[in-house]
Amino acid sequence: MPDEDKRDRYVIGKSTAATLNFAAVLAMSNRVYQPFDTAMSGKREQWLAAAESAWSWAVAHPMEIYQQPADVSSGEYGDSFFNDEFAQAAAELFITTKNIDYFNHYLKYRSDVAVPSWSYVAYLATSTLLFQGEDIIDPVKYAEIKADQLTLADKLVGQYQDSSYKVPMIASDFVWGSNSVALNKALILMQAHKLTDDQTYREVAINILDYVLGRNPTDYSFVTGFGSKSPMFPHHRISDSDGIAEPIPGMVAGGPHSGRQDGCNYLYTEPARTYIDDWCSFATNEIAINWNAPLVYVLAALLAE
Repeated sequence: MPDEDKRDRYVIGKSTAATLNFAAVLAMSNRVYQPFDTAMSGKREQWLAAAESAWSWAVAHPMEIYQQPADVSSGEYGDSFFNDEFAQAAAELFITTKNIDYFNHYLKYRSDVAVPSWSYVAYLATSTLLFQGEDIIDPVKYAEIKADQLTLADKLVGQYQDSSYKVPMIASDFVWGSNSVALNKALILMQAHKLTDDQTYREVAINILDYVLGRNPTDYSFVTGFGSKSPMFPHHRISDSDGIAEPIPGMVAGGPHSGRQDGCNYLYTEPARTYIDDWCSFATNEIAINWNAPLVYVLAALLAE
């Protein structure tokens, strides 16, 4: 359990990407906590100052790429393309400060809109600007951003229409954390529905949710504690160490992934079926907060209606 792990922990390195992530999150936090301004006792101002300082550092150090030291064996999460992080940080700072310079930086770094992942966050800038920037963005530019979003959503509808399972998942989507790919697609579709009120987008998003909750080639509901057949042995240290047979409920397992980097005993090799409910399987049965996040968003979006 975490409280029993007494090993030293280290913070290693400083990168452009992580600095921009920091700037984006703290700029957003300044807005999120605005209703609680009195209770925050100046924290919001501190966060915004830190976000702007981080932005300045990133502009001055635009290509600081993180590389794992030779004596560290944990995942490197290598990334050497930072336009998407610059665009996201600029968008968040623009919405928070209303400083047009940040929007001009967004336009400079604006990247192709695609399904978001841990390494490619361009869509997060699109989302923020669409839902919080309409009143302060030039109408022509706003229309361009909206068109990019709907083009992506329409592409996902096309994948859904081509799928025998009626879910917009293609072979290349079955990567590490494939369920987060599915759920991020549902997020995009729910946002397209909100922008247009077109029910098609909502229906496709619901089909993705059905897929994650059990209507898939494995028959597993990939959310622990939900459904008649859900993961019992996720690659999750707390669930494995707490002395309780069932895992902590409400966690999204990574999902089918044909890479099989963990060397576990898989029964199938087809991308959509390569999943095993075993602690051994960190390639398909791992738990990660950024996989759970879009599930929370999509469920909240549906319940809000």
